[in-house]
Amino acid sequence: MEHWFGPMVEDPGFHRHLHNNIRRSMALVAVSLDPGLLGGLFFGVATAPIYHIRWLVVSEQARGQGVGRALVADAMRRFVRGPGSIEVVTFGADHPGGVSNSS
Repeated sequence: MEHWFGPMVEDPGFHRHLHNNIRRSMALVAVSLDPGLLGGLFFGVATAPIYHIRWLVVSEQARGQGVGRALVADAMRRFVRGPGSIEVVTFGADHPGGVSNSS
């Protein structure tokens, strides 16, 4: 999964954020027996009712199959309490994961 993060993998702050999300059970992954890891999501709460999707990625082979939608729906069921706003932080256009490969 680290290849999805690009240069952030070298940043100790990134690893701290990753481990904090895992420890707080705010990191979700979608898996399959074949091809394995399909995608992942980090979720956060700034100050309710403001929620953050800090990172959402779907593997290239699983795109267009509802994996991202399922991850977001699961995060909403688990973490959102009452009305609120969802803010999404995504990859920049300079990251290979930041552009759509679909036609």
